[in-house]
Amino acid sequence: MLSACGGGGGGGSGNLPPTASFTATPASGQAPLAVSFDASGSSDPDGTIASYAWNFGDGATGSGATASHTYVAAGTFAVLLTVTDSRGATASTTRFVTAAAGPPPASVAVSGRIEFERVPFSAGNADGLDYTRTFRAPARGVEVELIRTADGASLGSTATDTAGNYVFAAVAPNTQVFVRAKALSRFPGSAAEPGSWDLRILNNTIGNALYVLDGATFDTGVSDQVRNLLATTGWGGGFTGSYTGVRAAAPFAILDTLYAAAQFVISQGDSSAQFPPLNVYWSVDNRPVDGDPSSGDIGTTLYRSGGAGAGIYVLGQANVDTDEFDQHVVAHEFYHYLEDTLSRADTIGGSHSLQERLDLRVAFSEGFGNAFSAMPLGDPRYRDSYGAAQAFDFDFNVESETVDAPGWYAEGSVQRIVYDLYDPANEAGDAVALGFAPLYDVLVTELRDGVPLASVFSFITALKQRPGVPAALVDSRVEAEGDGGPTLGIVSATMDAYASTETHSGVAVASADLSLPVFAPIAVNGPSVRMCASSELTLPGGQTIQTAYNKLGNRRLLRFSVPAAQSINIAVRCPQTDSTCTGLPQPDPDFVLWRAGQVAIAEDAGSTTEQRDINVAAGDYVLEIYEYSHVDPSAITRRGRTCMSVTITG
Repeated sequence: MLSACGGGGGGGSGNLPPTASFTATPASGQAPLAVSFDASGSSDPDGTIASYAWNFGDGATGSGATASHTYVAAGTFAVLLTVTDSRGATASTTRFVTAAAGPPPASVAVSGRIEFERVPFSAGNADGLDYTRTFRAPARGVEVELIRTADGASLGSTATDTAGNYVFAAVAPNTQVFVRAKALSRFPGSAAEPGSWDLRILNNTIGNALYVLDGATFDTGVSDQVRNLLATTGWGGGFTGSYTGVRAAAPFAILDTLYAAAQFVISQGDSSAQFPPLNVYWSVDNRPVDGDPSSGDIGTTLYRSGGAGAGIYVLGQANVDTDEFDQHVVAHEFYHYLEDTLSRADTIGGSHSLQERLDLRVAFSEGFGNAFSAMPLGDPRYRDSYGAAQAFDFDFNVESETVDAPGWYAEGSVQRIVYDLYDPANEAGDAVALGFAPLYDVLVTELRDGVPLASVFSFITALKQRPGVPAALVDSRVEAEGDGGPTLGIVSATMDAYASTETHSGVAVASADLSLPVFAPIAVNGPSVRMCASSELTLPGGQTIQTAYNKLGNRRLLRFSVPAAQSINIAVRCPQTDSTCTGLPQPDPDFVLWRAGQVAIAEDAGSTTEQRDINVAAGDYVLEIYEYSHVDPSAITRRGRTCMSVTITG
């Protein structure tokens, strides 16, 4: 028998769809318009609502039975609500919200960050810059302007903080502008922060124009804007690449090193330090050729003092010698600016190296500059890049570099002594840690105003007399700078500013009278004093070396006192009766009179006697004498040992 069964109508399994409903409060108004949405009116006839999904019509979305959203721009927006019940059925509904354009805000804010790319040195020795490790660094303390595009007018100026951030809090809306970062850092000082500085990087080959970095033009609109700027290196890539773009980072890298040096002096030396304006000249055309700086022929990275064009000049010739990323080189030149403007610069300049026997002023200035360069950078390793792709460098450690001939005439000795006096006691012979403050105090007081020339003698003598300075520990460190022998070293325990107890000549006995006494005494109306100078030195091992201009023995120093203001006559003669004054070239003695700076210079040509009447005040003086061929950079023939007779009459 065939049979069949049929289903009835009760007990079916269907799911009734939910109903979507919401309110928008307010549904219209002026932008920016904040609207609250409430979907609690939604329901499900045979279950519950499991989720709510919002599309606010301007690209934003949300969830939940209630939501809120702000419409920034004007317009009419279709708001879509989709609800889903507990069994997966959905329903949607749409309402419209209208945001009307309102009046523009009184002002908007423009803020951002200024950065530059810095190229570090390679991790290895003498491998130069490593462009593959280039990193972003904040442009600290730089001046930033907001420029109106239409007419180039400045709408405001501010400075970045230590993180490179800037902000213009009140800018006119709906204005076409761009952000300009200047390679300029200046602060006039305030009651809370009295220290002041004015540092700027200029292009000496384009009319000394200030370097700037300009961002793209934008409209300030009706809401706050964020605009960041990055000064890039312009490097084409890799270890052996080349510069293919604008080297915008270079002036900002130089400026940041100088900023760090100035802040170090203010924070560690004198919070009230008032730095005179400093111009720094950099160009991609600055090359190691002597000539006209306006064409880039600057010779080397150096500080020039006095007159038009004074400031620091920095090399920038790619694949030959660039110094913009060589922070120790830049900080070293900042020290020369510091000694010239706030202290005293007696150095006669010229070429120099760590291992040479130098004029005591050059040794002190360059050695202190080396030591100082390591202080704000926190790195005693001095590195100077050069060559193809800047892939080589000259480097030394200011604290531990070996010095062949240590002594008061050695730049290498001065740098080691000064850095050890500054840094923590961390090695044999270094039991003193003074920090920078007492060193700076001596530079800007005793050294600036004292009569003796700036040297390790005048510096250490004054330092030991400062309250709180452990003189015995200073002596121990200074006297550790030598080999203990009769010719190399420094006498510190009995030191005075005129080196009257110094016994280390630094040369063989045959040349000792070219070095000692460091300052020979002479009296007004007293007997003449015979002093010998030369363009060659015999070293302790018997080797004879040729020297010129700024080396030990080229120039000799005397000291004397004047009891009352008067006119004195200084005469420096090279008499034919002295065997060292015969022969050619004819001797040409000259002199400079010093008293906390130059008082007079006598450098007449073609005479075996240099004589000058000079009006002087009462006090102590230093007389520098030399035979001109020994100090003439262009001389083809130099006389060698020449002994001059010095008399002072009043």
